[in-house]
Amino acid sequence: MRSAAVAGWIGTSLLAALTCGACSGQSGTPADGPGDDAASPSGGGDATTGRSGVGSSAGSTSGVGPSSGSSSGSGSSSSSGSGASSGPKMDAGGSSGVDAGRDAGGSSGSSSSGGQSATCTWSGALTYSGNASFTCYYFGQNTSMSPSNYKTACGYTGRETTGGSGNNCGQAASDTMDNIANTGLAKSTYFAAIPGDANGGFSNVVHCGECAELTNPANGNSVIVTITDECPTDGGQNAPCKNAGHLDVSMQAFNALGYSTGSPSGTTWKSVPCPVTGTIQAVVNAGVGTQVYFQNTVFPVKTVSNAVQSQNGYWEFGGGGAGGPAALTDVEGHTVTATIPASGGDMKVQFPSPGTCN
Repeated sequence: MRSAAVAGWIGTSLLAALTCGACSGQSGTPADGPGDDAASPSGGGDATTGRSGVGSSAGSTSGVGPSSGSSSGSGSSSSSGSGASSGPKMDAGGSSGVDAGRDAGGSSGSSSSGGQSATCTWSGALTYSGNASFTCYYFGQNTSMSPSNYKTACGYTGRETTGGSGNNCGQAASDTMDNIANTGLAKSTYFAAIPGDANGGFSNVVHCGECAELTNPANGNSVIVTITDECPTDGGQNAPCKNAGHLDVSMQAFNALGYSTGSPSGTTWKSVPCPVTGTIQAVVNAGVGTQVYFQNTVFPVKTVSNAVQSQNGYWEFGGGGAGGPAALTDVEGHTVTATIPASGGDMKVQFPSPGTCN
């Protein structure tokens, strides 16, 4: 499952494989549009068709073992501006574990910071100051569902709470994502897709679950989004996502930034710890106990004992998995250990947080 994002269009994310009615039907081919309207937040711009059936996985992934489930999705992304973006790649397999609530399954755990206190930046954190770009999107542009919720390349699930119409930024369309940061500058409606690789890979999968603070220097507005999806760039699609620093941003987060056009360039954002509430949540992929996503984390997970992260976002266990113990280490070196609930759910541990970062 991968998402599509675009600079200058409403980007789509894997999570939401978007297909717009105004599109030409050719993947990555822009349809005619009236162009940007700098006086209006909704803008007018071009729409582009999304990618269909991008990335089903039915064999080995990252050499770690079989991967069940398939991915499908077609969609387009649009926004006031120029450019094109194809839709997100979706995993058609269902995810068990937490949704809006928490699994009551028992799990005990412990944590160890290894003598390190939490800080606001880390090796591998991303920073773009006036040299990034954004696009916007919403789920309901003919996005695939899995099975009844939208599902992203990073394994997050979400729902459309307010439908949209057309392909302009600035509209009231609203989507809610489970297990992401939702306090302070963050909301459950604020998330984003990060670029995939030109060869069809997803090396940016390491940023799944990471939070980013986006700022509009013109008005000082800031939001914190959780990176939950991929914007594919292989096959010539999603030209904006080929640019370093591009993010395809959920409609509500984009609107909160207050841009007057749908595809601003020269934008600013940086990686920050996630202002999450509660503890780490384990989500089992399509009922396969050896494939587990870890969500609602303060920092991105860097390593998991006896597991390797696949390009589909989940951690593939060589032994154990759901129902067994796991040690998770974040990008700052903090380690927590817990038993993964057999059906997914509350790990009852969390990485330490540095608090509010400026």
